Amino acid sequence: MSDNVQDRLDQGFYGTPKLKPDEQNKYLGTYRERVYLGITFNDLQINEGACLKAIELALQENPSFILKFHGKLPTSIVKVGMKIAKNTGTHFEYLSNESFKNSTDSFAMIVCHPKQALNIPDISAQKLYPDLFITKESSNDNTKKSFWSRIFGSL
Repeated sequence: MSDNVQDRLDQGFYGTPKLKPDEQNKYLGTYRERVYLGITFNDLQINEGACLKAIELALQENPSFILKFHGKLPTSIVKVGMKIAKNTGTHFEYLSNESFKNSTDSFAMIVCHPKQALNIPDISAQKLYPDLFITKESSNDNTKKSFWSRIFGSL
């Protein structure tokens, strides 16, 4: 009986215990196995257009999924994301929990299933939609040659 009372008191002081709280904080309040696509702040900084297009494609393929926004996202990106969610008929959540991390490798937006595990091995947009992202190798083909290599390079 005393264990039950102690559990009840602990719940009153600290709140209801969560299962895997660190994982839920990393993946914007959901579990890793439910995530289909994850966009980090760094991904958005590097190629915002491709990331938003990947979100749009993921939601068109899976309209029963949910789009989750990190509370620290710029409003311009949130507005575009909300428009994408509205056009695809998808629900979205804007989460401003202080326990969510805010670094370049933190997730800014997530497309996930609300109740079912998906177990996608790699949730990065670059792996799921590689044709949207231009790699550095393909963009380096048009590098500028120096003045001297242009003059003497043809010899």
